[in-house]
Amino acid sequence: MGALASFAYLYHKGNLTPLIAKSPIWTENAPLITSPTSNGSTNVEIFVNIAEKLRPTVVNIHTTQTIKGGGISPFQGFEDDEFFRRFFDDFFGQRGMPKSKPKDFKQQNLGSGFIISRDGYIITNNHVIEKADEIKVKLTEESKESYTAKLIGTDARTDIALIKIDPKGKELPVAPLGDSDKLRVGEWVAAIGHPFGYGHTVSHGIVSAKERLFGDGVTHPYNDYIQTDASINLGNSGGPLINIQGEVIGINVATDARAQGIIGFAIPINVAKNIIPQLSEKGHAIRGFIGIQFHELTSDLAKQFKLKKDQEGVVVAEIIKGEPADLAGLKVYDVIIEFNGKKVKSGRDLLQEVGKAPVGKPASLKILREGEEKILTLTPVERKDELERKTKKEKSKKGEEKEEKIKLGIQVDDLKNYPGILEKLEVGIMGVVITDIEEESPAGRASLEKGDIITEIDKQKVTSVSQFMDIVSTLKKKHSYLFRVIQQGAIKLVVIKVE
Repeated sequence: MGALASFAYLYHKGNLTPLIAKSPIWTENAPLITSPTSNGSTNVEIFVNIAEKLRPTVVNIHTTQTIKGGGISPFQGFEDDEFFRRFFDDFFGQRGMPKSKPKDFKQQNLGSGFIISRDGYIITNNHVIEKADEIKVKLTEESKESYTAKLIGTDARTDIALIKIDPKGKELPVAPLGDSDKLRVGEWVAAIGHPFGYGHTVSHGIVSAKERLFGDGVTHPYNDYIQTDASINLGNSGGPLINIQGEVIGINVATDARAQGIIGFAIPINVAKNIIPQLSEKGHAIRGFIGIQFHELTSDLAKQFKLKKDQEGVVVAEIIKGEPADLAGLKVYDVIIEFNGKKVKSGRDLLQEVGKAPVGKPASLKILREGEEKILTLTPVERKDELERKTKKEKSKKGEEKEEKIKLGIQVDDLKNYPGILEKLEVGIMGVVITDIEEESPAGRASLEKGDIITEIDKQKVTSVSQFMDIVSTLKKKHSYLFRVIQQGAIKLVVIKVE
């Protein structure tokens, strides 16, 4: 369960009970459609019922974002040419060639969401509302009335956002949340959203697969997606994926562009239920951290450690001094096989369980040390990158100001956020990962690529995004600088001329 959820909520599900009197802000275990297969309903009637009951809970989200832009002069590159300068002086009677002034423009985006409480809480995707200056919500496509939504909290890693509208005394219809852990491959599901701005649209299909890795989920361990062939298109993002009981079991998030909308992905709703209390209380996700680097337990390592051939777990490769693992007495080459009573079969399992662990509360760790089982107790702390997320957001405006002055044409993120990349590197390597790059930019022209790791700029070590921004802010335009990067596992020295 989410860290904050451990002391704020436990859900009314199975044998779990609330830890405190405050109840979740959503409705659960309240299917809107009762036993559709046992009352003689046809397949058509099942989806008719879903549409009638759930469509009123799905909203249209319209966002506006101010994009800082600038026109490009047709004479760019000739400003310092003496011949052209004189030509403009003589012909136009002006000193210096004309330069276009930067112009801001409004970018508008569409998405979907669904209401989870009568007082106006709405779940959507983070990418639907990210960087929006204004978020507008319409309850129906026919309605002329729109509500201004307040951003309550976001989590970029799981791509979940919580927003809220003031219903102004109106009692809103609510979409009940189901249990995505109980979902089976082959089950009928329906997707509701606003594809391409067409308004409330219902599509149906089956659960094609579970625990699918896709997009950021390949490197971030916090999402294993539901795959479905229910049609999901641009504008469906943030809308619900619904089972035949009329319960939301997923949040539609993306589609594989190659499949033209028939291979879609949804975030399991149980992931959202872990995150929502944290977004509601803190505005961001809270995840545990124990301070280790690890390696998958391969058959060769199991043999080397004299373990069973089929032994599962992860090997501790490095321990960060002063962090919970160090304080608990964990050692390099220990093999972690359980965390808080949950089996650890892979590094992904460990990161998920540690991430869900209650921060500040003792957790149990079962390990194998030289073939012997031991149980340690440690107390997870909050991941520093999560803790710093708000600070980074505050710094982002400064970062944008710096970006206006210095243009490299890349976006970066902390290397520690990408365990899938980290595990392929030597222990101790630090840097930032290039997550996006413009082809026609200084970095693009220098043959840097998405996924490259920048470890040094101008012979200064880069260990974090904030340090990267600080170093970049000191660079001067029209000067060339040496970048040390790791590209496809190899060290590469690249000279980039800053614009």
